[in-house]
Amino acid sequence: MKTKTFKFLIIIFIISIFVKTDYRLDTGIYCCKDDHDYYAHAETLIIDFDFDYSNQFLGNEFKRFNYNNKPAPSAFFGSGLLSAPFLFIGNLFDKLFNSSDLFNYKLIFYSFSSVFYLIFTCILWNKIARELGIKINPLTVYIFILGSGVGYYAFERYSMSHVYEVFTLSLVIYFSIMYTKSNSNIYSFAIPLSVCLSLVTRWVNLYTLIIPLIIIKTSDVKKINLKSDKLFIFSSIISIGLFLLHSYLIYGVITINPEFVYNTSGTMERYIAESPSVFSFLSSNFKNLLILLFSQEFGLFWFAPIIFYGFYISFKETLNIKNTKSTKISYILILISFLQIFALVMIWRSTGSSYGFRYTFNLAPLGLLVYLLNINNSKIHQRYLIIFSIFSIISTIFFETTKSTQLSLEYVENAFGKITKFTQPNYLYGLLESILEFQSYLKIFAQSILGFILFYLILQFLNISEFNEFMSKLSLPIYNEDIQILLDKASGIELHKIFILILLLSISAFLVFSDLKERYNE
Repeated sequence: MKTKTFKFLIIIFIISIFVKTDYRLDTGIYCCKDDHDYYAHAETLIIDFDFDYSNQFLGNEFKRFNYNNKPAPSAFFGSGLLSAPFLFIGNLFDKLFNSSDLFNYKLIFYSFSSVFYLIFTCILWNKIARELGIKINPLTVYIFILGSGVGYYAFERYSMSHVYEVFTLSLVIYFSIMYTKSNSNIYSFAIPLSVCLSLVTRWVNLYTLIIPLIIIKTSDVKKINLKSDKLFIFSSIISIGLFLLHSYLIYGVITINPEFVYNTSGTMERYIAESPSVFSFLSSNFKNLLILLFSQEFGLFWFAPIIFYGFYISFKETLNIKNTKSTKISYILILISFLQIFALVMIWRSTGSSYGFRYTFNLAPLGLLVYLLNINNSKIHQRYLIIFSIFSIISTIFFETTKSTQLSLEYVENAFGKITKFTQPNYLYGLLESILEFQSYLKIFAQSILGFILFYLILQFLNISEFNEFMSKLSLPIYNEDIQILLDKASGIELHKIFILILLLSISAFLVFSDLKERYNE
């Protein structure tokens, strides 16, 4: 019993170190960045109960998407839909407690939505492994998914779409696998709806459409024909209708063009026109592919090993002449999926102005699928994935702890040779430097939920001046700016919010603990 309690407390401790306060200890999420765009979708559903975004863009109606005087977010709807239940609960708590604006319940519950969906994704993949009859250490799934870099967008930039992309794509894979394993009609109906949800979350992830075919090709079941499945066709019609309807309600026009929503029409044409010849086009993109895979600036080999592995194995197996026709087709489709997303990075020639090559993180489920299909591969591959995934997890913790790991605020040349802001071309070397700096660990603690809770408890007995004086007598560097900001914010938070925060951390830890415990007992 004591061992179980200790393990549970360790999980709470780890989560509370990972979850950051810098985007949470605030009064809200405001226009006009991507974070607000996704939040606006959830807010208009739960607070306004409509698709009129004028309340979300007060005074800023023309700074994001605007078509025929209908303002809307320049971001996709799916993450707002999935996070809406959490925002709904937060809104109820705000009304119940009549709490202050700082760290309000809407923000608390909404910010934990991505944490829960990240955990749901890991639970789903452990279930997928069991359905496939594959024995895998359940902790491995957590290491691989967190090691893809997507964890940053749950623990810090929680209002971005990347966790929801990974979850919905995992859901498509799960339903597709269950379709091949079960005779239940529910999966025929669920696959198109899950594909629709995935595309609504991010329109540009077009490869989602071929995931069911990939799963069928990799399964042992013969003579599966989705074209003759009436329930699948019926669900597909409903899904297409829902997608077109949601585009009309939000943007005032029926469209499937993501460039229209992003206000970036003509990007593809300009990208192709930059190359004077086919050879120039291929050579420049091959060079950019190597940068994406191996550069110090968040190269996938170093910072998203499960994605790198999935691409490498699918490329290798596509060329393997010993594979059956069905196997070869499945790996060709997987390779096409990777290249479709990689192409987006090459078009923008940017990481995405935040942590990692964030446009690629949705490929983590596909990388996991490739891993499970090749789980008996060489031990070198296994060691690489474990070691570098752990390294990547460490990377997300140390991101922006020192100048060496901070994104530039001035225009500099990124790894692709493009002059831009919010880039760090020497991130790999900078990370290794930051790991050796004491200041990094102080900042990690100061920005964590753990640090916030501990400081809050201390401030129940001492005021800020008394606390600083006490710590200075111990010769501890408590005058760090981040810690002082945290102390100031912590002093204005109501106690009941701390209880709810600890409750959410405990529920998160319980879900992880139960998943690990259940799989170990099998």
